Amino acid sequence: MKSSKGMVGGALFCLATVAAATASPAAETIKSVLAMPHFQYAENRTGKNQRLQFYHEAYMRIVAADRAADQKWLSLKTPEEVRAHQRFLTARMIEMIGGFPERTPLEPVVTGIVHRDGYRIEKVYFASRPGFFVTGHVFVPEDSRYRAPYPAVLVPCGHSLDGKNYEGYSAAGVMGAKRGLVTLVYDPIDQGERHQRNLLESKWSTGVEHNRVGWRCQILGWGAAQLHIWDGMRAIDYLVARPDVDAAHVGVTGMSGGGTLSSYLMALDPRIKVGCPSGYVTTLRDLCTFRGPQDHEQDVQGMLTFGLNHLGYVLMRAPQPELLGFSHDDFFPIIGSLETLERGQAVYRTLGAPGMLQCITEAGGHHWYQGIKTAHFDTLRRFLAGDDSIAFPPDPVRYRRLDIGFGYDNTDCGLSRDETNRCVAADGIALHLLGARSVYDILLDEARRQEAARAPLAVAVVRSVTGVKPLAEVPYAALDGHDFVLAGGVRAHKATLYREDSTLRVPAVTFTPPSPRGAPVLYLAYGHEREAFAPRITRFLEEGRAVTVADLRASGETWKGYHTFCGAGWEGEEELAMMYMWLGENLVARRTEDALVAARHVAALNGGARVDLVASGVMAVPAAHAFYLERGLFGTIALEEPCASWRRTLEDPMQDFRYAAAVYGAYKAYDWTDLIK
Repeated sequence: MKSSKGMVGGALFCLATVAAATASPAAETIKSVLAMPHFQYAENRTGKNQRLQFYHEAYMRIVAADRAADQKWLSLKTPEEVRAHQRFLTARMIEMIGGFPERTPLEPVVTGIVHRDGYRIEKVYFASRPGFFVTGHVFVPEDSRYRAPYPAVLVPCGHSLDGKNYEGYSAAGVMGAKRGLVTLVYDPIDQGERHQRNLLESKWSTGVEHNRVGWRCQILGWGAAQLHIWDGMRAIDYLVARPDVDAAHVGVTGMSGGGTLSSYLMALDPRIKVGCPSGYVTTLRDLCTFRGPQDHEQDVQGMLTFGLNHLGYVLMRAPQPELLGFSHDDFFPIIGSLETLERGQAVYRTLGAPGMLQCITEAGGHHWYQGIKTAHFDTLRRFLAGDDSIAFPPDPVRYRRLDIGFGYDNTDCGLSRDETNRCVAADGIALHLLGARSVYDILLDEARRQEAARAPLAVAVVRSVTGVKPLAEVPYAALDGHDFVLAGGVRAHKATLYREDSTLRVPAVTFTPPSPRGAPVLYLAYGHEREAFAPRITRFLEEGRAVTVADLRASGETWKGYHTFCGAGWEGEEELAMMYMWLGENLVARRTEDALVAARHVAALNGGARVDLVASGVMAVPAAHAFYLERGLFGTIALEEPCASWRRTLEDPMQDFRYAAAVYGAYKAYDWTDLIK
């Protein structure tokens, strides 16, 4: 390890006159040192902006891995090779979202029927798992031109609080029924009638609520995608069990979050014969560039480590007919959408099905435009009902004309405007149905099952689960920094800890009293304004203890992310945690390694003494891991207002949590609080 005690140019900078017999320096003086930046900043994404260094490092790895996943498909030269890769991705995706439960009785209930011109709407709910009710509207043709059994279409809804009752999604059901297709429009978790927590507190952001579920799934080794996909698969079970449905002819279409679920279902469920997702398919690298990761059900743990990306969803069931919907100003960037389309079409040619993968586009932002939606349902009718009068690929000019001056005011939108008649449950709350259970009940059941199956806790187990490297495998250098002498003879030393295995840098500031006594302290505080920790630092100094403040990644000077994230705003730790998820890692592990590097630095500054570890908030989780994995480095550990235990989080749906404190699958082996018992 390089020396960390040098001074820039041999100079010694004094912020206050050293006076004998003075008390400890005031918190304001400490604050001024803490506020001094280690890095130079520029408001861009380049590596020169060291505030974004951790984001940039993960971003470049994502770009490379996403391109490699694309190239894997293009390297496949025969249909047999393509099919083998399809099987591989399908198996790995299912494994990483936690597998699927057994099929249990659906027990469907129709709570009402409304007849309209040429179709009827059946208000239905069924149990995708025991007591876990899915609410939906089934739009059934009642036109003499069409005869049962009808082809069927599933429409999962996008991120609308109203779910199936949002005008655009309800209108899709009408559009399907009027084309002779039984169309089920259903509420995903935390939308429409399926809000899973206290209604007043959960109806403000579907993305935030999806993440609340996702946090808990993550620590259990599940993916929120599993819950959403299983609801969709059971919805298909319901459709194909209906006597008026032709079970051999089922398709799926949806927009935004419904486009995500359509992509998943057309990739994983062989009963889907035609897929038409809209407002979702792009590339992960372009999504990361322009928008950042989305809420948890749109992501799969470690997906890029085994070559799964948006192109994979398009191709996992190829060569089924697919019509992808894109809009030119969507936050799912069309530049990536068109690239995915082009590469997908190349693989379709390898499979001997040129022309079966197409797109329809529209100007404007993120929306299920009338032209795109109409093209989707025409395509579904073409391939599910064998209507060869419908052209494929679709004529884009014809469909774009449908959006000139289009609005829903004069459109049949099913029950969306019928406030007194549109609910499936009597009061519009599925959790109030007899025997209903919430998603949090399901997750708590899984947590209890995992607790009962745990083996004894061991260092090797924790390393295996987290991916934290042994300290000896985390080389670092402490770059020479500035030294200051403060009032009372306190010495302040600023150093930058350089991770030689990754070129990443961790800022650290050490304060040493004139006559230190007791073990040195490593203080890992939660927050991005390092100067706010000055009162706590002052108290350590008044005790005569040397104390080091270290900014673990995505905190302090490196706190800022490049994009906002559901429920976290511009706080970079959540964006970075999700990017690590794509790469099969977790922020806890990387922060644990940063903490160990900082602790070794503190020990070196203090003659090899053991370090007392103090951490607050979400930093308690990496601190606990560091303390457990390298016990010989530390004396004691103290946690100040730590985040909740994983068990408490699973027990209480109202409990806040962060991906920054989650480790995929760790609950099978331990709770993070077990590490310091």
